[in-house]
Amino acid sequence: MKFSLLKFSLILSISALTFFGCDQRSDTEKAVDKMEEAGESIGDVFRTESEELQKDIEDLIDDIDQRMEGLESDLSEASDDAKSEIQEQIDNLKDQRKDLNSNLEKLGQNIEAGWAEFKTNVNKTIENVRKDLNS
Repeated sequence: MKFSLLKFSLILSISALTFFGCDQRSDTEKAVDKMEEAGESIGDVFRTESEELQKDIEDLIDDIDQRMEGLESDLSEASDDAKSEIQEQIDNLKDQRKDLNSNLEKLGQNIEAGWAEFKTNVNKTIENVRKDLNS
């Protein structure tokens, strides 16, 4: 959303400068410079957010691994009745870990175009996994 709003604002600004100052080349050059600076700024924001999201995913995968170790330990000592419930929890965590790993791989790819949607989906996955880990 920020990207679209910023992009729209920049285009509007450049259009206004072009319309009102066609004969003033220096103003147009200044607008282009500002647009380039804004593009660099957007890239910096994207990198920062993607790095933060990557760390969140990696931390959550570590939490899942620790939880699975504990459940596997519990599984070996559990009664036959409890084993199926524990195994179900382990299987659920494995699925969530697989989803997080898939998201982590996608994060490494070029996803700038769909960044907002991707980030929302990953944050929902993280939230759901955290709820499951805390229950």
